[in-house]
Amino acid sequence: MGPLHLESLGAGEPTITYLHPTPADSSIWIHQLARFSASGRAVVVDLPGYGRSPRLAAADDLTDIALAVWAALDREGVDRSVLVGVSAGSTVAQRMAALEPGRAQALVLTGGGYFAPDDLRFQQAIRTNIEQFIERGR
Repeated sequence: MGPLHLESLGAGEPTITYLHPTPADSSIWIHQLARFSASGRAVVVDLPGYGRSPRLAAADDLTDIALAVWAALDREGVDRSVLVGVSAGSTVAQRMAALEPGRAQALVLTGGGYFAPDDLRFQQAIRTNIEQFIERGR
């Protein structure tokens, strides 16, 4: 998997990172990006296989996705962030916080569940969603 696409507006603290549901992309956060960049930094990320981010490789799993989002934030100089996720984005945010607890200032989660690191259901669901999105389009 290559580097993930992200967009960032604003400066200072707090930094709020928005993680979208499937099969959407970061464009669903346009109003949050505009609103919250006025009082801090707002970041939107395209998860793997969505928007302008590269597709998942067969070996990629939830941990790989979470680390790829942290790597994208690293490229932007983001050390700590509030993580906001919807559906699949909320599951990615949870894994990000588990991997880097000192970097996740807070979690705002909706529409998702918890999947243990060895739970393959989420990984398979993401792959299925991506495959269906590629086949059918929006």
